[in-house]
Amino acid sequence: MKQSIFKKNMSLGLALCLVLFLPLIIAVVFALITDPNAVNVGTLRIVEVTSPGGKTIAFDDEAILDLYSSVTEGGKKVEADFRDFSKEKPYTISFKEENSDPIVYKLYVSTEAADCVCVSPDGNYYIVPKSVAEELIKRDEFASIDTARLHPELFISALGKDIAVQPDSYTWTYTALDGTMPTVKDSTKAKNPVIKFDSSDEGKIQLVFDKQPDSLELEIKNGDDVLFTGKYETLSGATTLTFDHDQKLSMKAVAEWYEIEGAEQFGKAEYNLDLLYDVAPESRIVNKTLPTGEFTFINIENFNDGEYVTVETELHIPEKLIPYDYKDIKLIPVPLTSDLEEKEYTIKLTTELGQSSTVKINVTEKEYDSQMLIIDESSDPGLNEAFTQSSLDEFYELVDTLTAKSANEQLYTGTTFAYPTGATKTVTGGAKYGMEREVLSKNSDGIKYTSFGQDMECVKDQSIKAANNGKVIFAEETVLLGNTVVVDHGYGILSYYGNLASISVKVGDSVVKSETILGKAGSTGFACVLSGASAKTSVLCHYAVSFNGQFIAPKSIYSGIRLS
Repeated sequence: MKQSIFKKNMSLGLALCLVLFLPLIIAVVFALITDPNAVNVGTLRIVEVTSPGGKTIAFDDEAILDLYSSVTEGGKKVEADFRDFSKEKPYTISFKEENSDPIVYKLYVSTEAADCVCVSPDGNYYIVPKSVAEELIKRDEFASIDTARLHPELFISALGKDIAVQPDSYTWTYTALDGTMPTVKDSTKAKNPVIKFDSSDEGKIQLVFDKQPDSLELEIKNGDDVLFTGKYETLSGATTLTFDHDQKLSMKAVAEWYEIEGAEQFGKAEYNLDLLYDVAPESRIVNKTLPTGEFTFINIENFNDGEYVTVETELHIPEKLIPYDYKDIKLIPVPLTSDLEEKEYTIKLTTELGQSSTVKINVTEKEYDSQMLIIDESSDPGLNEAFTQSSLDEFYELVDTLTAKSANEQLYTGTTFAYPTGATKTVTGGAKYGMEREVLSKNSDGIKYTSFGQDMECVKDQSIKAANNGKVIFAEETVLLGNTVVVDHGYGILSYYGNLASISVKVGDSVVKSETILGKAGSTGFACVLSGASAKTSVLCHYAVSFNGQFIAPKSIYSGIRLS
């Protein structure tokens, strides 16, 4: 009798335990099969949806935020290998909450709502709740899963490339997944690239649709002049669209797919495109023979705006650059630095389209002085701190930074530059362009460098004026040159005025040749000259000129600039 009562009580206890712990068991199981990263719609501010093709749409509407947050809630966890996702391209959903990093999910969308899967930030796969998936696949941002919904794609085939272009407007009627035939419209102006073509395309471009239209009408214009109008198939490009120079054109294409009995899709689309008939660039160098320390330019005709050119040469020209604009040609500065050997140099230029041209220049040598500066205890102690390897490196880094800011236009006036001191005299024992200098000081066993400018003779507080018109792009102290002003003259031409006692201009100021006072001559920075056997500080202005980041002899720019 007692044993029976004991068993009865034990059974009752087990049942009570199950009742008490059942919610906890359910919670554990639910946590294992649902996503712990689920987004809190209450703190959600923006959702960004990015298609497999890279187009991103942002939403901040409360109802849409609620729909997308539901993607992360209530989904059933599944193993990643239940289907082959390697053949599918996912959408990306970025959830942005206040004061936190975005939470990013991948979404694999299917025409079947039950097959929509999301991947959480920690790499787990979840089946999106069916009711949520049904709402998603109706939305425009997932139109790509319903191919009938998409208007036909147009590809322009030119210069060996197929370029996808978008219509400026279209009206498209299609058979939807539910059997209805809705009509979609859009009149958003497309941002299509300029379509380039040349004689290799037989003077015309190929228009290829993934669903060929029943009618395709073209209008091609050169400014206001109509070059062609009519059916695409009647275009005879070999005689109509061939030019002996770069030519900008515009084209309007109107494609139509007819509404006929039984058609599952029909509509109309209009494309407006900019075309460029691209003639291979021709290059020539302005001066074919020059000594070191001088400069010249390469002129390029028929070079496309905004494109890079790759440069192969032993000369000090950047390997990749955008040529400067000058009238109807392009310019590439060619500085002939003092370290070049005497020989003929080849410069090969290659455009982004692979078109190449070559120019040559003969460089003759000049002889430059050498100098050893010993900074001992009798020298100004500030010279030790002003000239170090780090101050030298810092200055060259500044040159690169400022060169990148040079205007793509001519800021200077005339063809010659003036002396900033009003006279040509340099300091006795001072730096001259191309001079090989070795500096011995307590901070160095000997630093060798090539002087990039020249020390102009000055008296205390003498006004230093702009060598030509331009804009101030630097006006502050450097360790090496003390108070320094740098003026941009355009086309990569910069002038430097160092060792100033004071600065009278600021960044952004426009300056006028031989009129604008940049500052007063002084002895800040490494204003060092050789006097007898030792070095000493002197009042001066260190003046230098660079072309695209390379220094040339300042006096070479006084004799005149030939751009073409």
